[in-house]
Amino acid sequence: MIRTRAALVAALVCTGRPAIAQGAPLPSSTLAVRNTLKMVHEAPELTEAEAWPRNFELAIEVFQSKDSIEGATAFAEKREPKWTGT
Repeated sequence: MIRTRAALVAALVCTGRPAIAQGAPLPSSTLAVRNTLKMVHEAPELTEAEAWPRNFELAIEVFQSKDSIEGATAFAEKREPKWTGT
């Protein structure tokens, strides 16, 4: 797992995103993106038995969000979503 994290950090640094690579918050990003990055950064420190419940916890937060409804609505209406991060 450590190699995976090191590869991710290296890739983000190479793409000009060193702050993201170090786990900096993304205030304008969607909740789904933020929670995905949380899981990517936390996963190397978790066992598989710990990772699945944490993944579920983060996914439920996304599915219960206003952004989740907005994403589905925007898709159905064939328009760009207006993310709020909530």
